[in-house]
Amino acid sequence: MSLHSVRPIFNDLGDGDEVILRRGFHEKVFKVVTLKGSHRSFTHAVAEDGTRIDFTSSREDWGRFTGPDGEPWTLYYSFPLPDMSEADRISYAHAMLGEAAPYPRHPTNWWENPIAFLIEKITDDGVFARMASHEAGYLTKNEEDVEELHYKALREAEILATFGKVGDMWLSKVAVKLDPTNLPEWATPGKIVIATSLDVLIQDETTVTTLHNAAVLPGQFTPETVADAFPSRSDRSGNAAFPSLNRRIRLEPVARWKYAAEVSRHSQDSDEALVVVFPDPENPNGGSEHIGILTSRGAVVYSDPSYAHEQFSTCGELMPGIVHATELKPWGYQSHEGEWDSGMDFVDTPASEDTLAHFGLDLAALGALIRGHLDEDMVDYTGMDDQQIARHMMSLNKPVPGKQAIDAAPFVARLG
Repeated sequence: MSLHSVRPIFNDLGDGDEVILRRGFHEKVFKVVTLKGSHRSFTHAVAEDGTRIDFTSSREDWGRFTGPDGEPWTLYYSFPLPDMSEADRISYAHAMLGEAAPYPRHPTNWWENPIAFLIEKITDDGVFARMASHEAGYLTKNEEDVEELHYKALREAEILATFGKVGDMWLSKVAVKLDPTNLPEWATPGKIVIATSLDVLIQDETTVTTLHNAAVLPGQFTPETVADAFPSRSDRSGNAAFPSLNRRIRLEPVARWKYAAEVSRHSQDSDEALVVVFPDPENPNGGSEHIGILTSRGAVVYSDPSYAHEQFSTCGELMPGIVHATELKPWGYQSHEGEWDSGMDFVDTPASEDTLAHFGLDLAALGALIRGHLDEDMVDYTGMDDQQIARHMMSLNKPVPGKQAIDAAPFVARLG
């Protein structure tokens, strides 16, 4: 979870909305109030004890709340609140904002959303829970304008095999084992745990999930009533391009857990990739940025294939042919001036017949993978079958500098 994903927002609050105000900016005094005014704006707020807190709009800081004695109040939590007592609603907001987690807190990412788990059971074997969200993953439309479900490297079939819908919510079909050391002692069955992020570790066929900055929501829940903890408001905007930002808190899609587990599984292998490098027509004897990742092992390429592709293609040094990239090491740093830079180091060598065997490929399988990266204008490959494409690309491999050159033609003949 981040300041971005849970910060209070003024933009579409209006008459009748219940929010939480904080006295001053740092005081630990909070009130649940109901905003009063018009459909799209408000002029004041009324607390449960009848206290009126006036609101004055301002372009500089959106607006100011002022109490009856002139004391300032600030908007603390703007998303819809569950049906609970005032004290529980304030505790709920603390948890959703990540402020109920004990110190020292785990570092958070600016763009992450809150993660929710419903504790299902506690046994001698550990604590087991089901991840919950309004979303399974992300929906996008393909070239045929058909919606497809995905989450980073995960496709729809993988997501639906692991998660299912219960009422209005998506939950894990099977409870996962949580690391108890990061959980509050009151994380008991029926409780919802909110976290800022998660890690999944697979060791000796045991999968353990660690929740960071874990906090427990007030109330008891079941899979059928989890939605009650994350209510929604109606969308007042009437504009699909600019939906109401305060309509509902956005939870991280449930597929986040499956993705983290897959990254953990892939990380048990060394980071390497098999890359096809097509000749640059304008520089046929030099490096080329026209590349495709044919297959890979390890977590680096799996975690972010688009970034890996960018790093391979922009290094400017890959020669045409089939390249075996090893020792993939992403890096990043921030300068004293605050500027970020990042990249990926790797070692590239021409692929050999041993390389293909290492990845479990023969010439036909290699050619089929290469074919998936051909552009429409690459007419030279149109009449080739998969084996011919593979032989041709392997024949472009140049010997490793400093090693005894081996003529490509006999090498390709051996592959055939």
